[in-house]
Amino acid sequence: MNVPVFAEMTAERPELAAVETEIAQLQQSLDKARDARAETAVLKRWEDLRRKLRTWGSLVGLRFNQDTRDAEFKKQRDYRDKIQPKLTELDNAIKARFLRSGRRGEFISAYGEQAFALWE
Repeated sequence: MNVPVFAEMTAERPELAAVETEIAQLQQSLDKARDARAETAVLKRWEDLRRKLRTWGSLVGLRFNQDTRDAEFKKQRDYRDKIQPKLTELDNAIKARFLRSGRRGEFISAYGEQAFALWE
């Protein structure tokens, strides 16, 4: 098994405007979705975005915690902390959209109730 070296791990730094645009596109796709399959495709795109953002945020935090004196690590951590409330707001907006879905029952049948229970 090849375990990556932590120092070599990377994650693209998100620009808030780009994330906002991507979330808006996801919302539009949800508005246009005609069936659960189309909504599931949006759910998967959203989850991919969430994973990228969480990976980036985790790496930023870990690197800063390794060396709190490193100016670049601090700069990245400060940026993460600055945009995090907006990222949370955008994430909550998508969750709310899925909670209001007329196809909620289909999602629960396919994926279980846990996600919806957590989002509520």
